[in-house]
Amino acid sequence: MAADRAALAAALSALAPLGERVEDGGPIGPLTTYRVGGAAAVRVTVGGEADLEVVAGAVGASGLPVLVVGRGSNMLVADAGFPGIAVLLDPGAFGRIEVAGSGVQAGAAVALPTLARQSV
Repeated sequence: MAADRAALAAALSALAPLGERVEDGGPIGPLTTYRVGGAAAVRVTVGGEADLEVVAGAVGASGLPVLVVGRGSNMLVADAGFPGIAVLLDPGAFGRIEVAGSGVQAGAAVALPTLARQSV
């Protein structure tokens, strides 16, 4: 299984839009509110919907579990880590807030305090 993870990390790194944003064994615990926990088998940061499509195509056949991480405020990571692919959403692309009348749309990488302030 470790060889499969390393091969997937190498394959993702080779894809043009991802490159250096792929890490074999990248930490995810420090990205959570409580700042504890281990690493993911593979960690990739996506900068937009096109990156998500590339990652989805590459991991679909891998059989590894996928964890999508926005701001990390609603998750705890075991010290042993996550045995799959952690997809980190870049706040630049997934941190938008749109307020229209009484409706609010927020990306998954929006900080909750920011969302609360802008939607009041």
